[in-house]
Amino acid sequence: MLFDIHTHISQFNNDELVPMRQRWNSNNVGFVLSAGTNVNDSYESIKLAEKYSDIYAGIGLHPTEINENYEKQLNDLFNLINDQVITISEIGLDYLPDSPDRDIQKYCFLSQIEFSFQHKLPIIFHMRESNEDTIKLLGKNNDKIIGGASHYFQGTLKDAQRIIDLGMYVSFAKPLLRDENLQKIAECISIENIVLETDSYPQYFKKNRERWTEPKDVLLVAKKLANLKNIPIEEIIDQTTKNSIKLFKLSR
Repeated sequence: MLFDIHTHISQFNNDELVPMRQRWNSNNVGFVLSAGTNVNDSYESIKLAEKYSDIYAGIGLHPTEINENYEKQLNDLFNLINDQVITISEIGLDYLPDSPDRDIQKYCFLSQIEFSFQHKLPIIFHMRESNEDTIKLLGKNNDKIIGGASHYFQGTLKDAQRIIDLGMYVSFAKPLLRDENLQKIAECISIENIVLETDSYPQYFKKNRERWTEPKDVLLVAKKLANLKNIPIEEIIDQTTKNSIKLFKLSR
């Protein structure tokens, strides 16, 4: 069964979840990680993990969610920790023009890396227009990183190799279906270094509900990867799920 290592399913309406779970089960998706972006989002992810055996929780303060009360945000987030939490996610750096102050972003990123180390949890990190700073920061603090994955990877082959050299995974999502540069990178990387995701969230900007990305679509990513590497889809499913289980230190 497939493992979708990064979603925001806690942001969907409650009545969406049952049919969405049925759709991902029909597509051989057996494990889904619900990542947090702020305190409320993280709390909702924990509640989902408590209710459903195929959903796991991540807690995190996304860089674009940081506000002037970031110390309180971090404190409230850290107080959520319990046995349902298997990763600190989603964290990282975002250098879009309207994103929060970069020094504060780095402080929050480092604080969450330290927290992950204290609790022996891996990290799932975001890097947008910030690849160089993100990878450098990870390298300087690699002794504090239990394990991790670069979420929704859209960097260069050099970026991917540096992440792998730090002992972390490269996570591919639906951009792999259409981005030729990503496809070339995926061809060059061993499947032992790859995990898969959808980054599912409510896509209200799409008028047709059936076109929203959901965890079921991780099968499309797996099929594309199998095609690029010219290996059976079963091998992709088996290895990427093994990688995910290893990343999150799960027993199943």
